[in-house]
Amino acid sequence: MKKRHLQAIHLMFSFLAVGAVNEYLFGSYPSDFKNGFLSVFLFIGFVCLGKTTVFNKSGGNKNNSTTADASFRYIHNITVFAAIFTAVVFGIGTSLYHTNSLGPIIGSFPNFLRSMLYTAGVAYILYLLIKRVLVWFKDASINMPDKNRWRWFGGNPRSLLLWWAVIFLCWFPAFLAYFPGIFSYDIPKQLWQINGLAPINAEIPILHTFFVWVAYTIGGTNQAGTMVYSIIQMMVMSFIFSYALYSLAKMNTHFWVRIIALLWFALSPFNAIFSLIQNQDVLLAGFLVLSVVTLIDFVSNPDGFLTSKYKMIRLVVFLVLFSLMRNNALYALIIAGIVAIFIYKQYRKHVIKLFGSAIIIAWVLTSPVVSFLGWNSVLTGEALSVPAQQIALVATNNWENLNQWEQQTISRVFPLNISQSYNPRISDPIKHVLTAENLGYFWQLWFRLLPKYPIEYTEAFLTLNLPLWFPDAAYPDRFSQRRYIEDWVIEWGGFEIQRQSKLPWLLEYYESFARNESILQISPVLRTITSIGTPIWVIFSVVVFALTKKKLVSVIPLLLPASLWLTFLFGPVSNVRYMYPLIAAYPLYIAIIAMVMAKTVKTQKKRTK
Repeated sequence: MKKRHLQAIHLMFSFLAVGAVNEYLFGSYPSDFKNGFLSVFLFIGFVCLGKTTVFNKSGGNKNNSTTADASFRYIHNITVFAAIFTAVVFGIGTSLYHTNSLGPIIGSFPNFLRSMLYTAGVAYILYLLIKRVLVWFKDASINMPDKNRWRWFGGNPRSLLLWWAVIFLCWFPAFLAYFPGIFSYDIPKQLWQINGLAPINAEIPILHTFFVWVAYTIGGTNQAGTMVYSIIQMMVMSFIFSYALYSLAKMNTHFWVRIIALLWFALSPFNAIFSLIQNQDVLLAGFLVLSVVTLIDFVSNPDGFLTSKYKMIRLVVFLVLFSLMRNNALYALIIAGIVAIFIYKQYRKHVIKLFGSAIIIAWVLTSPVVSFLGWNSVLTGEALSVPAQQIALVATNNWENLNQWEQQTISRVFPLNISQSYNPRISDPIKHVLTAENLGYFWQLWFRLLPKYPIEYTEAFLTLNLPLWFPDAAYPDRFSQRRYIEDWVIEWGGFEIQRQSKLPWLLEYYESFARNESILQISPVLRTITSIGTPIWVIFSVVVFALTKKKLVSVIPLLLPASLWLTFLFGPVSNVRYMYPLIAAYPLYIAIIAMVMAKTVKTQKKRTK
């Protein structure tokens, strides 16, 4: 393409970018606020930024030579994809968040044209920013530290014990604030099963129910059992995080990456609060962290890893424990294993052995063993949240257009007032009425409505999963009305557990965080970090970075959290605890970036020699 044609396109997209910024900043204001004096400066700014980014083959980095044309085109292609994909997803998310519908985008031709122009402007802004970042990182490098430089911050047992103590002590004030702990979510069901008041149900992982039984048996009473559970879980999770730091040090990960990891593990309110919550997602987070950090060791030094039987057994054990801590975790492991097999061609046989062993062991423990012992399986409705919501939306919006059989079948499968019960952001009112006896009718109805109402099916799916992929979603959601973190003590059920806070002032701070009202959650940038829709975008960013470095193998540790997120799309969630495993692993995503950059340094040194 000739330069003058490129300049014309750049000016056009700069104009669209100004329109996108105006719409984002002043979309809800009167029209006289839009396209004002600020637009002139924005237009000049985008023109100047584009001149150094679009026309300079080094992306504005003068240190690059003209011999990097092929590399420039490669980064350009990645940037175009990332920018367009992000702009489209955020445009869809904005429409669904405000209207629960794709109508503002595809409802009419003017709406569609306006949406396309807005998306083009946003994509161009993202292109300019992403490209400059990627070009800068392309030549950036990290020098590896000396393993023996920091006596108390290295890969030795002394450091492991020190970090364990530091993290536990940093969480201990939260324990005093919430004393004796947090009694919420599914813990009443588990205590009913333990006390013989309800049959054992695999809806909640049996391994976690056993953990609850141990803690409450030691405690003797529900009040003391809550305290014992909190202390044991704090010790377990703080050790897991310290072990992750220890593993990063053993791999000679950069000093500042470990500092960031220590600060996150010890001081993040997420970790302090969740270490006290009696729910399987907390231990799931711990086993995910252990699995990811071990996979980082695998891909960073595969030959050394595969010569150690201890390391390979350790990885399999961590993957099995991860799979046993949630019913959908096994599916996540299967998805991650399949993708890893295609990515890691050089060590494909070893990937098959490691992931295959973990999958087989986990499946045996969660299926044949559970059936043999006569424990109930997962409830029918839990796995049907998405198709149930899709049928409910069709029935709500198109009841009069349905034929007699479809109406009768809907009434049979959903014995309630479906139009009043349907909630676009949470499936609980709909899925809980589904029974195994009506599954045949359910699927016959679903397949029959699919070709007739593809838009409604798409809207129901995306709206139900909106908080998982749209970081701008706010809490509490005005439709689902679920607390950001449910940190209370359940008062019903006769468990007689009373909160006796030793630090009321600190409890007030943590409760404000649990309500999504703390200073961290209302501040720019920090608010995005605490959104449950952010982790998948962080993972996406790391993948884009790895592609820029042509180190796709480095993303294998990300497959497990990404696959777990994918399974959540089909068993939708509505609050933070489901996404806590991905949030807890934030420092490991940074460690992967550091690993990719460090490996590039080694490669460059070899070429120099």
